[in-house]
Amino acid sequence: MADYGAHRKGRRIVLGAVALSTIVIVGLVGLRMCGAIGDTPRASRSARASIARVHFVRPQPAEWTPRVEITGTLEPIQAADLAFEVGGRIAQVGVALGERVTRGQTLALLEQSAAFAQRAQTTAAIGVAEAQASAAREQLARIESLARQRAAAEGEIASARQQVGLAQAQLGQALATNRATATESASRVLRAPFDGMVTRVPPAAGAVVAPGQPVVRIEDLSALRLRGTIAETELDAVAPGAVVHIDGKSTTGSLRAIVRSLDPSTRRAPVEVTIVNTGGELVGNAFARAWVASDRSLRAFSIPTSAVRTNGTVLVVGRDGVLASRSVSVREEREGRAIVADSLTAADRVVVDPTADVDDGERVEATAWTDATRVRAARTP
Repeated sequence: MADYGAHRKGRRIVLGAVALSTIVIVGLVGLRMCGAIGDTPRASRSARASIARVHFVRPQPAEWTPRVEITGTLEPIQAADLAFEVGGRIAQVGVALGERVTRGQTLALLEQSAAFAQRAQTTAAIGVAEAQASAAREQLARIESLARQRAAAEGEIASARQQVGLAQAQLGQALATNRATATESASRVLRAPFDGMVTRVPPAAGAVVAPGQPVVRIEDLSALRLRGTIAETELDAVAPGAVVHIDGKSTTGSLRAIVRSLDPSTRRAPVEVTIVNTGGELVGNAFARAWVASDRSLRAFSIPTSAVRTNGTVLVVGRDGVLASRSVSVREEREGRAIVADSLTAADRVVVDPTADVDDGERVEATAWTDATRVRAARTP
């Protein structure tokens, strides 16, 4: 029994030692985990403590003259697709592609053989009608002479007069047919309605065309017309008669008309520009970009072009040193400076040369950008 009690006591001691060892190990692991967890905020606080340094400038007052952009197609001032009024076979093409023509010049002819035959027929019909009318008048004169001698009845006089009227009607019909034939003959001749350049011709004579089918096209390229639209906010910036500049060209135009009515779908107003094509510098039916300078200047601000990011925004330093992204519209650039007409004030602090590691919402240490700062930056490799 004594041995059994000693044995149980030994087992208790061993179990107690194992439990104590387990508690110690768990405690050490917990301390390590707490230390690791505690290191994270410490590292974050260390990262937050590193504040980026930036340089800023104040926007400088400037003046900006708005430019109204107009895009469209340079249409000829006059253009016409010419066709014969009657159908037939083309007998002759009197002009070549690209040839300059004058008003009234013959361009093409249809075959005239059928027209000539019909013209001869109507001419003969006129001769017959004139002879019948002349004979009827002579007959009426004889009967009226006999009637004065009481040798002819009243019925004979009435009949003779009817014959005269019938002969006159037949003569009038023949003359009308002759005029119609002459008109149709003239319709077989295609003439230029105005001075211009031939831009389309039939490939060759012999083709059969229908009435109204376009055969020749003429364009007057001495002047061109540019039709486009402008925004509602630009209506008061320009006026009819303003000089219009064409991108890449020395030729200028004139703003002929501004329609003060917006298109319901685009909410833009139609405008029309006329351009005298001096020396043929401009190409008809080509796409063109044009602009009109406003007759008044607007207030704007000037900032370094390096302050404008590629996404069209600038970073502004707030009073608390936190950056705020602000969209700007660069109207033009002048010697390394951007002219901005909106979004900024003279009191703003705009970041110069913002780097990729600073962005909206970050706190920074801001220093004014001066000439001395610029020199130091230029010397820094």
